[in-house]
Amino acid sequence: MSWRREYEWIPGRHRFDPDASGGTPGTISAVLVVRNEGATIRRCLDSLAGVVDEIVVVHDGPCADDTLDIAAARGCRVIEAPRYGHCERHTPLAYREARGEWILNLDADEFLSPELGASLRHLIAAEGVDGYELLWKHWDGRQYVSHDGPYKLTLFRRAATRMIGLIHVPEEIDGTVRRVALHLEHRPPEGHRRLGAMLRKWHPRARLQALEYLTSLDEVPRFNYPGEVRWTRRRELTNRWSPVLIVPAALHTFRVVLSSLWRGLGPREAVRFAAAEAAYRGLVTACLARYLYFGSPR
Repeated sequence: MSWRREYEWIPGRHRFDPDASGGTPGTISAVLVVRNEGATIRRCLDSLAGVVDEIVVVHDGPCADDTLDIAAARGCRVIEAPRYGHCERHTPLAYREARGEWILNLDADEFLSPELGASLRHLIAAEGVDGYELLWKHWDGRQYVSHDGPYKLTLFRRAATRMIGLIHVPEEIDGTVRRVALHLEHRPPEGHRRLGAMLRKWHPRARLQALEYLTSLDEVPRFNYPGEVRWTRRRELTNRWSPVLIVPAALHTFRVVLSSLWRGLGPREAVRFAAAEAAYRGLVTACLARYLYFGSPR
């Protein structure tokens, strides 16, 4: 589902937020928003050593493992934000704290391939490009199960970037975005693929996403959105009709995801991923219907 149809931006007097401009020319800030990622963050940070100019790590709430110790030992600038429940909430803060002209946004279970690390400076030196989508293969816990895709927007010019802190909402880039076949490695822990672990992870996120659909966007952190941001009429109608849209929303998501992944993943993996995304979308819609008509848990 396209988030560009979920909310709309009405620009203010100035097109850019002053906090989004500048950055030292030719520099890269790696940004990670994490929560208790001690098991994976070391590999990520080590892949950035000598490649970027700074690393900003924002932690979602108090840290219960050694994530921040690992980050501090590697010279990262560490920020502990109030606990919320998803990383995108703190991404606008991370972008404001970044000092580089370019931002490299990573998850803790991602890391740079040697080829990508060696190419970053060449990428940001190219004229007329404001963002890059990098090759982001699917990992099944033992090996990559895709080869030609998908791609993920990961590297972008700070002044050309807009971001709102809603769950699963990507950045928007003013300018040209180029796709390059340089591999951003993504190897989540194998246990994340187990059904029980997935359900434990999904349910809190689905609740948060449903609650955010019922929240004024004025309350949501944002980066480089001077003016007004509001839900579209389509989103408001989807909220209202959510009790009868649980199954249709899931089926629509299944069709869209299956179509986008079929060629890159092959039938078996594409169906598996599409089914997982459809189940999540149905769960979000069910939570939305419950909160809208029976009250939120807050």
